[in-house]
Amino acid sequence: MLPQIGFACQRDKAAQRDRSDRHGRSAGDGFLLLGAAYAAQQQYDQASAAFDRAAAIRPNLNASMLAAGESLMALRQFPQAIQMYRRALKARESPETWYQLARAYFLREVSSGQREKDWAPFKEAMKKARDGSTAAWPSGWRLAILEAQLRWRPAKALRIFLNAPNGPTAS
Repeated sequence: MLPQIGFACQRDKAAQRDRSDRHGRSAGDGFLLLGAAYAAQQQYDQASAAFDRAAAIRPNLNASMLAAGESLMALRQFPQAIQMYRRALKARESPETWYQLARAYFLREVSSGQREKDWAPFKEAMKKARDGSTAAWPSGWRLAILEAQLRWRPAKALRIFLNAPNGPTAS
């Protein structure tokens, strides 16, 4: 009789974990959708907070961290965006995430008032994005544009990025 009770308890615990996991996924997805709705309304503070909640609930959900990074970029909070993209890379590396990180480094440097720029992190992220590029990630052209902007006119590139119709998150 006791082994049956133990088995029933284990089965109940497994079912409870499964329900909890499903609710966590649902809540994480809900916050991801809420963040997308806020972002569509250009309410980036609220979008960033919702994406942060989604990432806290589902820490391996790369999409929430990428979306949070984009919201932070729209708010011109480049150091925080860099942190978010680095978190996303810890969850799962991809050329897209490396590209977004490179973009954040680029905008951080060109928007800083410092004469001396530290382009090493930007160049490292660009290299990783390029090295990871495949046919599955057909956006290598964005890397070329970002690199060209660095070579020619960083200040003009910043104005273009920040004044684009969809803000600095436009791809």
